[in-house]
Parts: sequence; structure tokens; C-alpha cells
Amino acid sequence: MAEITRARPFHVRFLEYMPLDGQDLWRKEDVVTGAEVMAAIGRAGRLVPVTSDDPSEVARRWRFEDGAGEIGFINPVSEPFCSTCSRVRLTSDGMIKNCLLGNDEWSVKRLMRAGGSDEDVADLIRQAVAMKGEHHGINKPGFEPMIRNMSRVGG
Repeated sequence: MAEITRARPFHVRFLEYMPLDGQDLWRKEDVVTGAEVMAAIGRAGRLVPVTSDDPSEVARRWRFEDGAGEIGFINPVSEPFCSTCSRVRLTSDGMIKNCLLGNDEWSVKRLMRAGGSDEDVADLIRQAVAMKGEHHGINKPGFEPMIRNMSRVGG
């Protein structure tokens, strides 16, 4: 997959295995880290960093020195980026999630069906953003994986 970025201006992303199954099957021991993948790709040619001015960029971006495209590594397990995460999700069933890997949710659907105004919705979103944690907790004792699987979240 990475090799195709040499000849073509494609952007390929490698994401670490995350606890997104909603069935408690994920195990940290099964994670192949972004560093391991990068080391394997690096054996095929010299990688040079691609810089970004976007403070919320989640991918560590690289390209082959002789490449036309780029390779990105998204490493939320081995290199959490929670402190700079600007993501908030609206699920297909009307819930706001302030962390992809968290179980906290706020119901926009219930608010709107109760006659909530645009300002009420904006306030709910602000509340969810204000409650974002500093860490998703994957690497901490007592971490609780997502209850819902990724297809229910809409990511």
C-alpha cells in the first residue's frame, strides 16, 4: 500500500487497531503500533516528514524521499493525541460524541424533538466539547472500550 505512493500522488493512511468493535474483543496486545508499521515501510526506502501547520492534525505524515504521494500514521493507542483533538461526532441516531473511543453521549435528537432552538443545540454542543477529557484512557487501568460498534457511531 505504501509503495503506491512513490509513483502516484496518493495519500495512504495506516491506523492502529482500536477498541471500536462494541463487543469487548479488542486487546492491546493485538495492536501493531504505527512505529512498527513505519519501520517496515522504511526498509523499502528513505522516509521524510511532511509538515503541517494544523494543530489538530491526527496523522503523522511522511513520504518516500523519491515519492509523489504521502503516508500517514494515525496512532491513537501508542501515541494518543487527545490534547489536540478537535473532533466531535454526530451519530446517525442523533447523539453527540466528544470522543470516538468514549461512551459519553448527548442527545441532539431528543433536544430538537422537544422543540429546542438552534441556540439550544449550540449550547449542547458547547457542553459536550467542554466535557472532552484530556485522554481516552486506552493505556490506563480500568479502560472501558466503546459500548457501541463503529458502524453505530458513523465513523
